[in-house]
Amino acid sequence: MERSFQLSIPGTNLLHIKLFFDWGKGSHTFFPTYVDWPSDLYSGIHREAQEETYSGDGLAFDDPNFPMLMKEAIENYHPEDDVEVLCCAFWLIIASSPVRKTYLLNLQAEECMLPLPNAPSAVGLYSPYSGIEKAKHRNGQFPIIDSAGLRAVEFLQKRSSDKAFRPIRNERADASYVHLFLLEKYPWILNERQIYRFFDKIAEFIGHGDKKGKAHGYRHYLITHIAIETGNSELARLAAGHENQTMLNRYLRSNLSRQALLFATIKKYQDGEIAGRFIWRIFEALASEQTEPDELIKALGSEELSLDEFFAKFGLPAPTGVGRCLIQGACLFEAKCFSCHHFAIRKSEAAQAFHTLARLTKDMWNMMRGSRDFTTKNAKAAGLATQIALLGDMIRHFGYSDEQIQIEVISRLV
Repeated sequence: MERSFQLSIPGTNLLHIKLFFDWGKGSHTFFPTYVDWPSDLYSGIHREAQEETYSGDGLAFDDPNFPMLMKEAIENYHPEDDVEVLCCAFWLIIASSPVRKTYLLNLQAEECMLPLPNAPSAVGLYSPYSGIEKAKHRNGQFPIIDSAGLRAVEFLQKRSSDKAFRPIRNERADASYVHLFLLEKYPWILNERQIYRFFDKIAEFIGHGDKKGKAHGYRHYLITHIAIETGNSELARLAAGHENQTMLNRYLRSNLSRQALLFATIKKYQDGEIAGRFIWRIFEALASEQTEPDELIKALGSEELSLDEFFAKFGLPAPTGVGRCLIQGACLFEAKCFSCHHFAIRKSEAAQAFHTLARLTKDMWNMMRGSRDFTTKNAKAAGLATQIALLGDMIRHFGYSDEQIQIEVISRLV
């Protein structure tokens, strides 16, 4: 009875499969051969689905710290069996290279890592089989940018050599070869179910069982940081293997990318390179879903790119004579300039700021000396005092002490 019940399940499934093939062959006249598909309704749903995909986060991680937290946990984990050994290596490579999951799982063991054609001092994941890559890329299109990934690939190659694996057929590649992720139980290859089950296990182990991660999430993470570190979205596009800038921008629009770019901007603010309430305008722009991040990445992401280029592109000279203003057409209210959220000043303009501060101080001194009943409640005096205080705070943000500021101002008053 029990055996009969067990057999009834695959038996029913086989019946459904047989009926499906019978329908395809046209064996039964009562099966419909034409589907009255609601094309207009489908088009609308498809369009909405595409818009949601383009505006959403895709498969990016929702926590900017989680990707590297998982990488560290996997590096320190002791695998229990051969499957987990391969899973560890897989995730360490994924966290070190913007490679696609399918490409990596189908990679050959021999010569899978070669010098990059455009940068021989660096190495990339290479396959001669264009069929295993979604965009049909070849020749080391995916750089390895972390030593942990490099060591993982070398380990897998040595493992393959030591175990003397035999080639197996790969239909995607239309070729037979020794795979990088061959299991000891020949001829099976590490699969998607195994890598994600392992990922969930590690997440649970470190107390983040509620978080789910996809291999593609690391592509978002790495591509974003390549763009930020280089300040060059074209290099990020090449590293990702994207055919055009449109696809890259989908990655850079994710909340993860925006947060990473925002943190890079905050770091510049904290390092004392920029001061003024204009910085909040930058933060607002980065937080806005309507802002394309590409120009901001070029302007703010690179450590080599001066902020002068950013302000030359996005700002106009402020009416105070120092700093820049975001709005198109500087206003005439100099007294409000330093408190305006359109204003910003760079550390490179410190000398100019000292000159302006000296001028304002001199104006205040002349007002005090030329007035019989001077009071700070006077609107003009209060405005000057506010400007002096605000500009002084901005200069202090650049690392100057009160004594240094006093010496610089006095030297310009003499």
